[in-house]
Amino acid sequence: MNRFGMFCLKLWLGLMFLPSVALAQLSWENKLLDFHPTYAEKSVSGAFAFKNAGNYPVKILSVQSNCGCTTTKLDKNLYEPGESGQIVATFTIGQRIGFQQKDILV
Repeated sequence: MNRFGMFCLKLWLGLMFLPSVALAQLSWENKLLDFHPTYAEKSVSGAFAFKNAGNYPVKILSVQSNCGCTTTKLDKNLYEPGESGQIVATFTIGQRIGFQQKDILV
């Protein structure tokens, strides 16, 4: 079995907002991404889609990963009511093998 035969990656989206009212305004399409990359893949990417379902603008102050091997990209920080967006997360596989779980904190 090659080094990626047992490889699995889970990206979790952790939500932490202050004030807590903002939490109720963002509606997330998914909070977990599950990947099973092939041997040839050097990295995997996925998107956490969301929509501001509230009546007020929501400002995302930061998006952070718990590991340097996972990067995130947010197109902008302020989302008006009804506006949608996404956080794109990219995990660089490198020499990692086995189960990997990375957290992304918003």
